[in-house]
Parts: sequence; structure tokens; C-alpha cells
Amino acid sequence: MRRTFIHPAKLVAAGSAATLLGLAGASGAEAAPLHNATAPCSAGNDARGAADAYLDSLVSHDASAVPFAPDVLRVENGLVTGRSGDEIRNDLNTSVKYKIITGLRDRKYAEGAPAPDGTVTENVDYRLDVGVVGTTLLTVRVRERFDVRCGQITYINATIGLW
Repeated sequence: MRRTFIHPAKLVAAGSAATLLGLAGASGAEAAPLHNATAPCSAGNDARGAADAYLDSLVSHDASAVPFAPDVLRVENGLVTGRSGDEIRNDLNTSVKYKIITGLRDRKYAEGAPAPDGTVTENVDYRLDVGVVGTTLLTVRVRERFDVRCGQITYINATIGLW
């Protein structure tokens, strides 16, 4: 009987791709967190700048400049993948599922009107390249929603697919 062995790099890439595509992960999705709508904002509300800081960190693997609210919630393909700014920042900086991201391109933005509490929603569609050792193995399309209030990202919802 002949045995077939799978190279470890292919296993890492497949597992990471499954996570990026939402095929593996955490508990069920939750609604966007509620924030104190009566608290005044002392900071500006640059939703596109906040979204760009997050997207840039996907490739740089340095999320130190991303303005997360402490209780930010991140949902990916219906699964909760982050429940705090510290957790999401740590994942962006250290997790293998992000370390294999090699490029991000073709950003298209759509910004919604501010909600009564000052929250602005920035929707971004883009292509994300995933690979190992300088070789792109897979490109996926991502639609990501960022809710930004008082200059901080309060909610992220990502839909990732091959469509």
C-alpha cells in the first residue's frame, strides 16, 4: 500500500485558508455592541482612516496604530473571532492566520451616513492574497464593515469568500 504525505506548509496554508474563509472558528455571531449613545465624542470620526489602519495591519502584522474601542466585536462569516481591542490586536500581530496574508488590493469604499449616536459605517470590498514563503497560494474576496464612533472601531463584520 502506498502512503501519500502532505507537506506541512500545505497543511498550514489549508488550515489558515479555512479560518479565513470562516470554516473553522469560534462561537456564533452576536449583534454589534451597544455603546453609550449619550456620551459626547471628543475625537473626530475618520471612519475611512480607522478602516485603513486595520486593513494596513493585515499586511504589516503591526496593529499598534489601529484605533479599537476596548469592547470592539469582530465577526467573520457569522462567527465571533474577537471580543476586545486587545484580543483582536494580539491576533493581528501574532496569529498564523494573519501572518500568511501577503497582500491586500483593489479596495473599494462605501461610507454610510452617521447614525444618531455618531457612528459611521465604512464598508470596504477588497482582495486578500494568502501564501507562504513569498508565494501566493490563494486570493479571496472580502467585504468588511467597520462601525466607527468617536474615532474608534466599535464593530467589524467580515464576509470572506471565493466569489
